[in-house]
Amino acid sequence: MVYRLHAHIVLVPKYRRSVMTDRVSNEIRSALFEVCGRFDTTLDAFETDGDHAHLLISYSPKVALSRLVMSMKTLSAMRVREKQWPEVQNALWGKHF
Repeated sequence: MVYRLHAHIVLVPKYRRSVMTDRVSNEIRSALFEVCGRFDTTLDAFETDGDHAHLLISYSPKVALSRLVMSMKTLSAMRVREKQWPEVQNALWGKHF
């Protein structure tokens, strides 16, 4: 079977706050690579711009895209929140990211 599935995903923090500093972006990238490894997918491109992140992923038909995105959002938010960086803490409150 031959397939080529790509998805362009845009991740936006709560209230579209500008919290995507270099260290936040690096932490998110690390979490995304971990999730991609679990789902046997490939993170082809990752870029951030202050208030959002663009991802380009390649995945197989056996992967449920909704579960993949849910896992990406959950793990990246947890990782960033546990660091308790001031740029995130001052812009966002509660457990949201």
